[in-house]
Amino acid sequence: MHRLTVIASVICCTLVAGACGSSSPTAPKDTFNGSWLGVLGPDTIRIAATQTGTAFSGTGTVSPGGQTVTFVGTSTPPTLNGTLTAGTTPIAFTGSYVTPDSIVGVLSAGGSSAGFSLKKQ
Repeated sequence: MHRLTVIASVICCTLVAGACGSSSPTAPKDTFNGSWLGVLGPDTIRIAATQTGTAFSGTGTVSPGGQTVTFVGTSTPPTLNGTLTAGTTPIAFTGSYVTPDSIVGVLSAGGSSAGFSLKKQ
């Protein structure tokens, strides 16, 4: 079983009661460049991203298992929206910068969602 399928299953089983607050400060432009770390259940997702204008793209791995993922979207502070994909499984992410090095948001797949945060490494 692919690790992202497991992640999607965790999302489907973990419903979030509400969205994150909207009081996040505005982050500087190009803040999504660099290495980021996120944790979802037992899985760690490491992403190396680059940003040009408002568009970003990145690749990374899910541990354990080592499955490769891509993450593409837009960073328009104070929001970051993107799609995390492994194989053919897309998971939408909608988040807000808490600081230039911390993003809090929600992963959504299959009508369910789970809280997810990213921290710059």
